[in-house]
Amino acid sequence: MKILLILLSLLFVFAIKVQAQVPEIPNPNLPDIAMVQMTPQGPVIFYNPNICRQAGPALCSFYRKHEYGHVSLGHGYSRAMPQQKEAEADCWAAAHATEAELAAALAWFDRGGGADWHHGSGPQRAARVRACAGTAGPGRGAKDVRCVATCRSERSTCELEGRDGRAQCRRDCDSAACRADCNREATQALNDCRKEYQQCTADCD
Repeated sequence: MKILLILLSLLFVFAIKVQAQVPEIPNPNLPDIAMVQMTPQGPVIFYNPNICRQAGPALCSFYRKHEYGHVSLGHGYSRAMPQQKEAEADCWAAAHATEAELAAALAWFDRGGGADWHHGSGPQRAARVRACAGTAGPGRGAKDVRCVATCRSERSTCELEGRDGRAQCRRDCDSAACRADCNREATQALNDCRKEYQQCTADCD
């Protein structure tokens, strides 16, 4: 237990150091709240002060932590797997966010804000934040943030396959009874996805 607490403290300190070492530069022409850019001198986080004023300090801070997540998780210069990286950065931000930042992010995402093709829909991001909140730092319940993000990605893939399977099954049907069977099978498949996700996140401890 003592070793675990030490490791958690080191993780929390590392997150603070990451934030201390990355410059934050205001850019009123930025089309988003914040974004990270990799430069020859290292990562730099740009943020739009005008949008931040409109969004409020808590939501702006959550978005900046999302960008710190990219840095901390080593996403670097590669553009490969953008959806997975954005999910991981959301998870990192949620794990290190304050209560005020979480509340602001959830309110925004629940209203459909922050949606695009590589971040996902607002409700998807809200669900991701709820799953990852409070999973890092001393005394906050230790889960590997990357592990949790991977679990969420696998669940999304599983659920998508289940819905596609139901659609294909219904196309192949020629009766109401057959379509009802398709729905039952799809419901069971989605339930299995949720159980696998719960087991996956439990194994992240």
